Amino acid sequence: MPSLTVPWPSLPTSPFRRPVVLALLPLILTVGCKDADQSVDTGDSAPVGEGYAIHDVVVDWQSCSLIDGQDDDLAECAMVEMPLFWGDDDGQIFETYAKRLVNPGRTPSGQLWLLHGGPGAAGTIGLASWMQEIHADQPSLDVYTLDPRGTGYSEFLECPDQQSATSEQGSWVTLDELPACVEHVEEHYGDRLQVYGATSAAIDLAALMASAELEGVDKLTWGGSGGTYWSQRFLQLFPDMADGVVIEGIVPPNESLVFQDEYDEKIAHRVLELCTEDPFCTDKLPDPEATVAELLVKLDEGHCSQLGMDATSLRSFVRTMDYYHLTMAMVPALIYRLDRCDGDDVDAIVSFYYALWGSEGDPRESSTLLFFNEGYSELWEHESFADNSELLAYLDDVHADGTFTMGLGYDRNDYYLGWPRYSDPLDDTWAESDVPMLMLQGELDPSTPLFFAQDVGDHFDGEHQHWTVFPYSPHNVISGSPLSHEHSAEHCGERLFYDFLMDPQGELDTGCVDQVARLDFEGRVYGPYIFGTEDYWENKETFLLPDPAAAVWTELEQLRYGLRTLPWATQNRLSNGF
Repeated sequence: MPSLTVPWPSLPTSPFRRPVVLALLPLILTVGCKDADQSVDTGDSAPVGEGYAIHDVVVDWQSCSLIDGQDDDLAECAMVEMPLFWGDDDGQIFETYAKRLVNPGRTPSGQLWLLHGGPGAAGTIGLASWMQEIHADQPSLDVYTLDPRGTGYSEFLECPDQQSATSEQGSWVTLDELPACVEHVEEHYGDRLQVYGATSAAIDLAALMASAELEGVDKLTWGGSGGTYWSQRFLQLFPDMADGVVIEGIVPPNESLVFQDEYDEKIAHRVLELCTEDPFCTDKLPDPEATVAELLVKLDEGHCSQLGMDATSLRSFVRTMDYYHLTMAMVPALIYRLDRCDGDDVDAIVSFYYALWGSEGDPRESSTLLFFNEGYSELWEHESFADNSELLAYLDDVHADGTFTMGLGYDRNDYYLGWPRYSDPLDDTWAESDVPMLMLQGELDPSTPLFFAQDVGDHFDGEHQHWTVFPYSPHNVISGSPLSHEHSAEHCGERLFYDFLMDPQGELDTGCVDQVARLDFEGRVYGPYIFGTEDYWENKETFLLPDPAAAVWTELEQLRYGLRTLPWATQNRLSNGF
């Protein structure tokens, strides 16, 4: 069987590289971790949620498509005029977009508000399918979501020239493009960058929630990843407004993205360690650590040249795959196939790529600039470092002996130093609320690691506040905690999610946590859909053609969405496709 030639991406980051100092930045290495001189201040004291005129906002819901572009008229949408600056009655407005799925004519058991993550992901686009799934499973719930300011249809934040289809890396802004992009941002948004932060998004949520409030009906929220940060900011401002809060993939209010390189490395090694504990996986890959170390060297020397991959390409895939339960379990098999690299392996890896990254999304489904704006204003600096030189020294230590590290932290520090940051008095402070909470955290989470997320569980330890850790779940828990390896398996996190929503103040049976299946390294259920073979590992005489009507395809489309909207995803895309 002839092999396919695959033009893999030229990634902008090489392993262990030192940071590039941007020409436009004077004295950046003297910048401390709270540099007021390069910030836009929102005020000297923390705002009080009750002081905002959230009840004055008018919401006019109109029939719309649940799934954009399908003209299904299943949902209702609203473009809502909010004050540009909450608390400032100067007449300037900001248009925030929201969507809901309701059953007209009946009183729901609860109103569930979904807060997407990133920061930068658009709820009305990315969560539409999940809204439909929740509504089908629990028809008594009305399900709402909104696009936080700067993404989706809430006045999308972008640099048109640097993020055009013909720019260096499309919607991603490279470090070379950053100075021109910053010039555009400062010209068009410089005096109002703070309105694209977590605080404004939290007040918008409160205004929308107040407008839809029904007497005797629970107001509930779910937040995932960056949405957990948004959820806690909402609780800081409105500690008594919700009747129940669910968060998963948990970001504490003092979190910093600087630690992600360290935990990407640790979780990647933990997955290989779990392989050695699995009889099937260890039979195929007896020493995964040695195999991957040798493979990284071989790839840089031209091994498996049909694919054009190098060590950085493999690191990039491993980093991304470790964020989701299903793809995490494929990592050992990908290493095995790349190491062997016969003609059928090449075809299987091409199939793997198309299955997981082979679809284009809506360009508004995630805003790179919103990630920059909120991430570098509120989620980079950390009390562990006295100044930026200490932060760089920490990154040097992380990368000194790393196997999977790519130098992303160095790039992010350059972006941080180059971005015109705002300052928010609520940053790094904790909410005080006794609202019922369900906190779902995976031990295998590289993005919001358990080590830091645990602080949230320790802080919210009141009655009906449930802290639950899943040993075999990564960043997603509700859909990443299966009780078996079957496609139709129930997920423990999903069971707890629905049980909590139905009765936030009730007893919660968490016994299923101990029944969550370990990672399915064999892959006989998903192998035909990912690699085109009976399992993840071995080739057959012909590729399998799985049932095109199978429900697995819906799951894979949701997974593709998750993979392509990770904040660095556009850096990892194949530049020309296959």
